Amino acid sequence: YASVFPVSNTVGYAVFTRFKIDSFQNPTNCAAMVFGLGYDWTNSRGMGLTLLGADPDNLSLRVSGGRTNVSITDTRNGEPENRLAQGKWIDLAVVVSNNYCHVYVHVEGGGFQNLGRHYFGSGGAGTPGTSSGLHLGHTSGRSATGWSKDDNDKSYFRGWIHEAAV
Repeated sequence: YASVFPVSNTVGYAVFTRFKIDSFQNPTNCAAMVFGLGYDWTNSRGMGLTLLGADPDNLSLRVSGGRTNVSITDTRNGEPENRLAQGKWIDLAVVVSNNYCHVYVHVEGGGFQNLGRHYFGSGGAGTPGTSSGLHLGHTSGRSATGWSKDDNDKSYFRGWIHEAAV
């Protein structure tokens, strides 16, 4: 199911997902929406996790909360085995509390990384809407059955999701 339950940012929460990107629709402008939890930019609520980059072997992470986007590019530095990359299992955890998000990641073959505490914006405290729920591999409000690999939206996830938890 694409929408399992409504969620609100008015209380603290944590999300975890384990996934592997197989490919990108546009390998020179990589984008994959991995996880959405009631994300709605227009109404300033929920959160979303997106991988981005020009190189599928060296990606960054965008954490979106309400009308705030946090780009975490630290993943592009350091040892190659710790970089977010296509073809590797990635464990990603985000804890949201008091308008901040704490981000943690572990890449297959690498080590545990604390990607820091980031201001999430005070606008991320909206109440759930009709499309507010858990969304894997696409943004909130999208149909789970009404899109295809040829869709113009280039941020659809292409790969495997081993687990997701809230």
